[in-house]
Amino acid sequence: MSHMILGLFGMILSVWMSIGAFIALSFEFHIIRSTYILLLSMCLMFLSYFTFCSAKTNLYVRLPSDQLPFSGIKLYTILFGLFHLAVAIAMVYLMKNCYICLLLIAFSFIFCCDAYSCLFTDVYMLCEHREHLYQMKRLEPVDGIVYNVAVRRVYKTKDKVLSGFDFYDDEIQVDKKWLEDNDKGCYWT
Repeated sequence: MSHMILGLFGMILSVWMSIGAFIALSFEFHIIRSTYILLLSMCLMFLSYFTFCSAKTNLYVRLPSDQLPFSGIKLYTILFGLFHLAVAIAMVYLMKNCYICLLLIAFSFIFCCDAYSCLFTDVYMLCEHREHLYQMKRLEPVDGIVYNVAVRRVYKTKDKVLSGFDFYDDEIQVDKKWLEDNDKGCYWT
């Protein structure tokens, strides 16, 4: 889970670096440095995305459905939305060509909500990649859930862990079959 959080914060940082570079370019302020910062932010976005995603692996991290950021009305989603909306309105009045920055602000909103939900979750599941949706109910393990994991910083002792969540995130021992490279395909979840 920590690699996902690191990747999300890297993507948030790279998005705001890109926004700053586009603002500097629109005002013709240090054009060469702004271009270098824009290129650096694109490289950081690429590296952060690969830190976040689970490409060419057999397992991926899934949050419980009630802890997903867009499953219902959540206070942090509303606050992030209001902040990003205010920045977007300021961007429209600040720049002539603001469309790319508005798109980046939308990305930042999604990344912030995902990072918050990953950072403050108390449990998560390690799930197996499946090629087709119908395989989720027909193949073992059902729904692809391999391990139910509790986050140690939330649950200090095992007796307080929710039922069904048997492993701590810092002491889970994953079977070797789940650690092999997945050469069947590249799944993006």
